[in-house]
Amino acid sequence: MNLYEEQLMNHFKQPVNWGRLDSGNEVCVVENNPLCGDEVLFYAEIQDYKVVCRYEVNGCMICKASGSVACSYLSNHTVIESSSRVKAGLNFLGDLDMERIDIPAELSPLQAILPYRARLKCAQLPWIAAQKALQRIL
Repeated sequence: MNLYEEQLMNHFKQPVNWGRLDSGNEVCVVENNPLCGDEVLFYAEIQDYKVVCRYEVNGCMICKASGSVACSYLSNHTVIESSSRVKAGLNFLGDLDMERIDIPAELSPLQAILPYRARLKCAQLPWIAAQKALQRIL
């Protein structure tokens, strides 16, 4: 197992920000992949001018681990900063021709998924849900 695979597995086994937000002020977005059955519930709200996000996944290891990476990468930033970061995450997972020189350390576990094009939709699903949640907050 290479370093990125190990980091991704750690996000799967010990996900960051797993679970619901129950403040009553949160936005919840549900995204599904009907081809594989993955379902993501992504929760976001603003606390002290910063994004707080949590998620739940009923699906595969890649989807769950990617949600953990997304939450750790997007939390504790302003909505504008988090919106920019979610675009960077989606670009990273979507643009396979992109030269990956200056990869933010928080996104490095996702490199383990890149060779498996058929699984990229699993990895993108939490990021798509996050993008929609942030758009609803704005």
